Amino acid sequence: MGPAGLLPEQPRPFPFGKTTRSRISGWAQKALGDRKIRKKKLGAATRLLALYTAAHTRPGGHLGPAGDGGLDLDRTAAFCTLSPGQVAEHAALLIAADWLSEADTTAHRLHGRLAERVWPLGALL
Repeated sequence: MGPAGLLPEQPRPFPFGKTTRSRISGWAQKALGDRKIRKKKLGAATRLLALYTAAHTRPGGHLGPAGDGGLDLDRTAAFCTLSPGQVAEHAALLIAADWLSEADTTAHRLHGRLAERVWPLGALL
């Protein structure tokens, strides 16, 4: 896919304004640039998993919508450019970086919880 494939087909590809885009960008930078993740020198796929988990949490840090039992492993893996089988390995790296307090990939879902220190970054989207 060349640069033309990255261009939006509509003049305003996002249904929200500049202020909201700025807030989302700042939030994403905080999540991707977390100090403990930087110190562990985690790669791009692991950082994307951190961002994805933060964006898909409920109050209290649990992953996924209420009553849903976690995040779909295929969607999670696709966002992070991983195979579904690699998500558990990268989730373990996030546990070591104190981003996740727990993670499990049974039943083709990513179950887990954000570490309490990153709860303020969760459930903001």
